[in-house]
Amino acid sequence: MRPGVRVFGSCDAEVDPAACAENCKIDTLFKDTPACLCSGTAWNTCRGALDCEGDAVDLKAGSPCFAEGAAYLIHCADCIVQAEFLAADRCDTIVECPDVLGVAFVCQGGTCSCHDGEKEFASCPDPGLCAGMDEAALNAAASECCGVPF
Repeated sequence: MRPGVRVFGSCDAEVDPAACAENCKIDTLFKDTPACLCSGTAWNTCRGALDCEGDAVDLKAGSPCFAEGAAYLIHCADCIVQAEFLAADRCDTIVECPDVLGVAFVCQGGTCSCHDGEKEFASCPDPGLCAGMDEAALNAAASECCGVPF
């Protein structure tokens, strides 16, 4: 992820978010799926509630609308999710949307942590999933801990 990258939606943040998401089919990040439509609506709702920066949001943990923007990209862009099982007590999974977003979930030493490419932004107890090598279970745990879909 490149620092300072901003993502701009094609809808005006002052327009009704549901109507905006419905009309965003020309958006280059739009996929005609329920997950994309719902996450687009949530992102537009969040951006519309901001004071001045409603149409541009930095996709870094801690910034306004990070979770909504990340979910929008993950559901609507061509992002990659990849899990790695390194040892019985060490594994990770990443979601990467090239040049825009990268989130990693790393489990080791009894703790799992979420990173946005610059810093750790969340952590939770290790659910003990590394030994089982179950990618779906690891991604579900990452989604719950990090607050963004894996």
